[in-house]
Amino acid sequence: SSTVQWKNLSYVLRSLQLMKTLPFEDQIVRLKDEPSPMLPSAQQLQQLNDDGKLTILQHEAITKAITHKMTLIQGPPGTGKTFVGTRLVEAIAGPKNWRAGDGVVIILSYTNHALDQLLLRVFDQFKATLGGNDGAVSPLFLRLGAPESTKEADIKKFMHDIKGNIDKRLYRDLKTRQEDAIAKLSSPQLNSANIAASIHRQYECLTLTTRESEFWASKAADPNCKWAGVPNPNFFWNLWCSGIVYNGDDDTFKKNFKLFQLEPMLSQRLELFKIPVDERQKVRDEVSAHQADTLTGAAKAKMSADDLLDEARQATRVQAIPPAVRIIGATTSFGAKNQAFLKALTTHYPNSTLLIEEAGEILEGHILACLEDKLRRVVLIGDHKQLPPKVEQYIFQRSSGKGYDLNCSMFQRMIEGSYPYIALDEQHRMFPTLSQILRKLSYPTLVDAAEITAQKVAPIPGFQHQMIFFDHEFKEGGGQEDSDSVSKCNPKEAEFVVRTAKYLSQQPEVQLHQMVILTPYLGQVKVIRESILKAGFKAALNDRDVADMSDNDGEDEDGPAHHATGGGAIRVSTIDNFQGEEADYVFVSLVRCNKEGNIGWLKEDPRITVLLSRAKKGLLLFGSRSTITAKRSNWDLVLKSLECSSTLSLKCSRHQHRFQVATVADFNRLSPEGGCSQVCAVKMECGHHCPRKCHKSDDRNHRQSVQTCSEPTTVTCSKGHTIDAACSKIYKKTDVHISEKVCQVCQKIRAVEADAQKELKALNDKRAREANQRAVNQKKLQADLEKKVAELASMEASKVLDAEKEASQIKIEGLQREINAAKERMQKQVDILRKATSEEKERVQASIKEIERRTQEQVIQIRDESAKAVDEAHALQEQAKLEKARRIADAVTNRTENIEREKAVLERLQGPIDADLKQFVQCQACGDDDLVMQEARVCTGTGREERHCHYFHTDCFDGMIKSQRDSQSMLGGEVLCIYCKEAGVVPPEAAIIPSRLVHLFASPDIAKEYDENRLLAQAVKGERDGAARAKQLFETESERDRLLRELIEEKFGKCPRCGLKFVDFDYCSAITCETCGCGFCALCLADCGKDAHRHVANCPKNPTPGEVYHSQEEYQQINKLRGQRVAFDALHAKDPATQAFVWNGLFDELMPAARP
Repeated sequence: SSTVQWKNLSYVLRSLQLMKTLPFEDQIVRLKDEPSPMLPSAQQLQQLNDDGKLTILQHEAITKAITHKMTLIQGPPGTGKTFVGTRLVEAIAGPKNWRAGDGVVIILSYTNHALDQLLLRVFDQFKATLGGNDGAVSPLFLRLGAPESTKEADIKKFMHDIKGNIDKRLYRDLKTRQEDAIAKLSSPQLNSANIAASIHRQYECLTLTTRESEFWASKAADPNCKWAGVPNPNFFWNLWCSGIVYNGDDDTFKKNFKLFQLEPMLSQRLELFKIPVDERQKVRDEVSAHQADTLTGAAKAKMSADDLLDEARQATRVQAIPPAVRIIGATTSFGAKNQAFLKALTTHYPNSTLLIEEAGEILEGHILACLEDKLRRVVLIGDHKQLPPKVEQYIFQRSSGKGYDLNCSMFQRMIEGSYPYIALDEQHRMFPTLSQILRKLSYPTLVDAAEITAQKVAPIPGFQHQMIFFDHEFKEGGGQEDSDSVSKCNPKEAEFVVRTAKYLSQQPEVQLHQMVILTPYLGQVKVIRESILKAGFKAALNDRDVADMSDNDGEDEDGPAHHATGGGAIRVSTIDNFQGEEADYVFVSLVRCNKEGNIGWLKEDPRITVLLSRAKKGLLLFGSRSTITAKRSNWDLVLKSLECSSTLSLKCSRHQHRFQVATVADFNRLSPEGGCSQVCAVKMECGHHCPRKCHKSDDRNHRQSVQTCSEPTTVTCSKGHTIDAACSKIYKKTDVHISEKVCQVCQKIRAVEADAQKELKALNDKRAREANQRAVNQKKLQADLEKKVAELASMEASKVLDAEKEASQIKIEGLQREINAAKERMQKQVDILRKATSEEKERVQASIKEIERRTQEQVIQIRDESAKAVDEAHALQEQAKLEKARRIADAVTNRTENIEREKAVLERLQGPIDADLKQFVQCQACGDDDLVMQEARVCTGTGREERHCHYFHTDCFDGMIKSQRDSQSMLGGEVLCIYCKEAGVVPPEAAIIPSRLVHLFASPDIAKEYDENRLLAQAVKGERDGAARAKQLFETESERDRLLRELIEEKFGKCPRCGLKFVDFDYCSAITCETCGCGFCALCLADCGKDAHRHVANCPKNPTPGEVYHSQEEYQQINKLRGQRVAFDALHAKDPATQAFVWNGLFDELMPAARP
């Protein structure tokens, strides 16, 4: 059997091995029909057929399924088995019928197709009950496993993620048991208690020790060692068992077997190798027996650990199922593979129902593996007269007579054993003449439903009969003559079948999805698929056929058109894998055609039943009549009811012509497009008659005909040129399209215009390059001019600085003279003070000396700073920073003024010295009241009263300046008097200590830092003011831009009819609006109706009268002028303030020509 089948079967065999008791034993073995433990009421059973859609037998089948533990429902093709299953699920778990404690309904099927089909029908039934609420029905379903590819999109809403987490301690314990068992399997050990001591010693001696293994492992790791890898621990044992005997030649023995070179086991092992070969057999057999027992125990332990771990996993998965789920669907293979899951599921949901679809096609082992004791009821639905379970090996088939009977399903065995079952007998699928054949063949009690009986005999569209057998002599190929190899094929028959299917698809009332091509062999499926692809169609294969082909010859499952569905694909399938499905029109490729009359699988009645019972409206068989009737079979009965001929009798539904075809060439000659060979001649939209052969007479086909109409037609293009062309090129084409795509004159004109445009563009590019070069030269001249201006400005600044330097020197000399005069006055005062006490004299002299010292230091400092200012001026002269040089000169001037103020202070202080040489005052910083006034630092300023003057120690005054510098509390580099600020003796703005007093009383270092901080603060303030002005300018310009865009977009660049903004320009100034179809001029925005070409040629705004094509530069210039006019007109509608705001500077840059 195939690998896939064996894999699925291995799960089944494993499940059967673990089964301790047989669920439903009384029904399966003893064939006892017992009622279900929980029975519904008579009223509930009566309500099952409220809508009257169930037949008597269908209602009886559903009632028996609900009320009995195990129910068998058998029905011929088309009798509504799937419909009964749908209504049964609704009766048990429907939105209005389900009760707490009812469990869930588990639906199992052999194929994904049958399972998904039943799930979707139940879903639709539930949705109809709930009023079409899709969101309320989906949570009730759970689909396990992978769905059929063609229904994956529909089934996806049923697939929920059910993953659980196992308890960590339990998982760890089970994993440890599993690993221990694997270790024992990999290296089985002998138990010394169960084997003779002598044998155990011999075995141990012939096994590599741990030390030896480590030695040879180190040797293998050595790159210079020739030994490759670590030897097998049983190397000596295997060598000993093989019959190698030691003959006493140590050198030869060591040379041949290098492992003997290692001591100390050498002598013991050599002695064992002297034992005769016949005596070793007993030891070897006993060791092997004990190893087998060890392996068996380890294998059982591992299987037990695997089972327990699997049960734990499946239990967590069941607990993760959403609470709302009532319907669970899976295949029987999934159920057998996950028996632990089903066991946990029936434990979690007791009293559940198991519904098995296609039970007659499933191996009995598959069903047994899915049964559990806690199920309330089991329902088997199928037909044992159709194809049995698939068993590849003939010896296991029932027909071999060996007694295995694996292809006899449980469904068939129980019915043949007289287990009570319900047989449906009213079919709703096949037309009457076809069902009559099945009555003679397999189902004598089969009756037609009322809607089938009322049908009239209707030939297949395009044919003269409803059931057809095409007799041919196309020889088969592939496989052996007497075998049913999968490679059996008949390429000529496949080609003719596909051509016939194409002919049927060309009929007006037939779609591709209504057809299916069946064949008994996978080889023919491949050939038919290739023919379908060559014919220009897609082929849709079901998942089982694709899997079989992949398993047999490695073909890719995602091959050409495997997943193709819908109206553009023809379904192709083997007969066996199409069981349970139907189609309106069925083509059957029988393949077999040989002299011996071998028909292989076709001689089996179940397969004949399946291939005949799939059609609803028409059946076509293709084969060799002489081959299939050569030997006795039921094919004689079938062919008597069919229209058998070596030709196909066709009929044109439009012209009623009748003709015969026997080859693909006949089709191509007599009916190339699905009709007859007569010309269609239907008048098309363009006014000409359809030139094609007879085909589908629908508008779509004739629209295609118009696209290929070759009738000559004369038209005039938009430029007035007369054109003679085929109808398909000009029908329903605009004048512009005709002018651009068809008219040769217009094409030549456009070619000339294109050349002119290229020359114009080249000229414009040349002018642009020249303009760029002029701009570069202009910038260079401007830079040279600015450089010369800077040099002149630097020279002028140097002259000014020299003049200021001379003026400063003169001022310094004048100040020196005044200082000398002050010294003379002070000397006079000193003479007066000499008359006082000696102690007071010393104090006064010390004060005078201190004043002289400080005065001299300030003079020196002024000189140094003047020199430094001159140096800085020279540096600034080189950098053309005249402004900073002037600020430094102003600082020198301020210093000079400070000297003058100092002189006035000295003169003012002279009076108190004369009046009282020892007047004490209080320091306003530290509070010390023994401060001599002559030694104090005075805070007073212009405009303050004398009584507001206060005093500080020298250190306190310097500390006050330094503390405000460190804390960055100076405003603009100024210093605040802490007494004036805190006492409020003057307004806050008057609390600033004048710079003259700072320079007079502060130490030189503090005064220098004070000047630096003032300059830095002024620079920062200047940068901050500049940033604020830049921000204000940016906001103003942004507002102007916004207002300008608003003004321009009110009227500029929009369709004159619908107002859609115009952004497209492709060198043609005649524009067509895509929204309203308005044709307008891109130059003046005039509404020109449908076509604007003539207007553009004569537009007064056109820079090149008579032309409609313009360059981007020309269009942009026209666009700019129009924008200026539009903006100007729009601006006049605004208020005066807005006009002034826009006109202020920015508008001149954007549109200088627009100002009035």
